[in-house]
Amino acid sequence: MKKILVLLICLIMIIPVSGCRQKMTEIDSLVIGFTPKTDTGEIQEFSRELQNIIREQIYDLGFNIGNVEIVFTTSNKDLIDQIENGSIDLGLVSPIGYLDNKESHVKPLAATLTLDNILESTDLSYVNDHGKEIQADRAPGYYSFIYVNIASQNGRDLYDKAISDSMKWDDVKDLKWCVGSPASLDTYMYPSLWLNSKFGKGFGNSRRTVRELNNVESHLGYFEMMRRLINQECDVMCRYADMRKEIRFDEVIFSRYGSQYDDMYDLIKVIGVTPLIYNDIVVFNNKNISAPYQKALLMVLQAIGEPDDSILRRINIYGFQEISEKDLKDAQDMLNLFDK
Repeated sequence: MKKILVLLICLIMIIPVSGCRQKMTEIDSLVIGFTPKTDTGEIQEFSRELQNIIREQIYDLGFNIGNVEIVFTTSNKDLIDQIENGSIDLGLVSPIGYLDNKESHVKPLAATLTLDNILESTDLSYVNDHGKEIQADRAPGYYSFIYVNIASQNGRDLYDKAISDSMKWDDVKDLKWCVGSPASLDTYMYPSLWLNSKFGKGFGNSRRTVRELNNVESHLGYFEMMRRLINQECDVMCRYADMRKEIRFDEVIFSRYGSQYDDMYDLIKVIGVTPLIYNDIVVFNNKNISAPYQKALLMVLQAIGEPDDSILRRINIYGFQEISEKDLKDAQDMLNLFDK
């Protein structure tokens, strides 16, 4: 009996010690790819620092990486292709670039966080009545708003119908819309997804997008669109949320309306909110990167992006949020809308 007790005591003493030992997984190299959209000059400037941080932090999670390399590709497609063939392990691409070029072994891992406005609700009354109270926070993406000027009769009518949820396709199709280029997510493509979802006509010949509107002024810049909306030279415009926070437009309002309207929120109202437009996403080859390794990489990226003085602030990244394929459904629907 004594011998058994002594053996048990020894085991109890040994277990905590061995439990502290972490099995180390040896990784020859980790290759991270960036697309030309990313400021390569900025990244090259602190790439050595970033490489060291990644190696140090993932070591504490049980992975010893011999070398961390940062490379730059010529396009989203090139980056996806290199991830697919295994020469790059993970990379930062646009969601559309990923969906346009995705292959069986390439998977989304995380979305970058930027400092943006978080909507606690997409209800129109909330967006219009409490828009100024929304605080800047770290967001995985942004919304686009459909704006009107309630000083105009068309704008007032649309706003009233939007609030009462009685707006129809016939109410919008002949009005003058000010939008950006057809390649713009927030001023053309996602507003098209909103139109199609709102007026529910599907795809193909029955779809409802910016293309099907009868009076569209496109390829307009941000400032020009807002100037035209304030001056009632267009009835509807599309832009990221919430562009009404731009104080500089208050001067334009005062010169046009005097003291009749206090600010942008008093004059410019929202009649629609698009689905979330994701920021750039981290994608990886799930044949090269095992589930534990993937989890560790995500933890490291999140840890690096968290501090207020993170080196990633230099390229406007405020962190990473884990995502999966299903989070990109709206983006895929938007692409399908224009493919059909």
